[in-house]
Amino acid sequence: MTLIDTGPLVALIDKNDPNHARVLACARTLPPGPLLTTLFCFTETMYFVWKEGGHNAQQRLWDTLCVYNM
Repeated sequence: MTLIDTGPLVALIDKNDPNHARVLACARTLPPGPLLTTLFCFTETMYFVWKEGGHNAQQRLWDTLCVYNM
C-alpha cells in the first residue's frame, strides 16, 4: 500500500499535467498494492481533475484508487 497526495494524483490522471510522465514512471516502480489517500485529498483531486478533464477524468481517478474511510 502506498500513500499518495493530491499533486501526484492529479498528475497521474491528467495526461496534460507537466509532471504526468515523471509521476507515471515513479508509480511503475512502486511495490504492487493499492494507492491510499485521505478523503480530503481525494475530494481535492476530484475537483482538479474535473476542471481539466470532466467526468471522464473523475472516472479514471475512481478506477485508479482504493479509498479507505478512516
